[in-house]
Amino acid sequence: MTQTLHLYSFVLSFLIIISGDAMATKIATTPLAQLVNGSDMVVEGTVVDLTMTDSEGNMPAVDKARIGPGFDNSLELTVSVDHFFKNKTNKEPDTLNVNVWPMRHLKLESAKDLYLDQKVYLLLVGDGLQPISEPEFIRLSFEREDILKILKHVEPIKQEQLPLD
Repeated sequence: MTQTLHLYSFVLSFLIIISGDAMATKIATTPLAQLVNGSDMVVEGTVVDLTMTDSEGNMPAVDKARIGPGFDNSLELTVSVDHFFKNKTNKEPDTLNVNVWPMRHLKLESAKDLYLDQKVYLLLVGDGLQPISEPEFIRLSFEREDILKILKHVEPIKQEQLPLD
């Protein structure tokens, strides 16, 4: 009886531990080709600044400087546009301000390490330049070649080369 009780306790503990992953925020991922092909604008840029604010527009305290479930903060990236790989809009901004998906688990210091002074690729839609998919529109530098293959470009389109529809 005691051995059976220990076995049940072990199994129950194991299930509780592995089910913790089920409680994390998860999203269904969209294939990169679908995101790139569905975008009106694909931008290569460098993150030159990032700002975290709370719901009142103030910088949160260090222990609360994070985004994710349970936090009412936002993380905005300022991206200096280097190149347009695709542009179906009439806009050619020099900089873009975009918010990181607020449900992503990310501390401010980790965000600085991940984004600041790094190349990113933004996948945007519409005249308002909205994210094609809020959790997936910011792509990192290691995806550059995949994005270019999807777009079938060897070199980025320079702003001066864009047609003015």
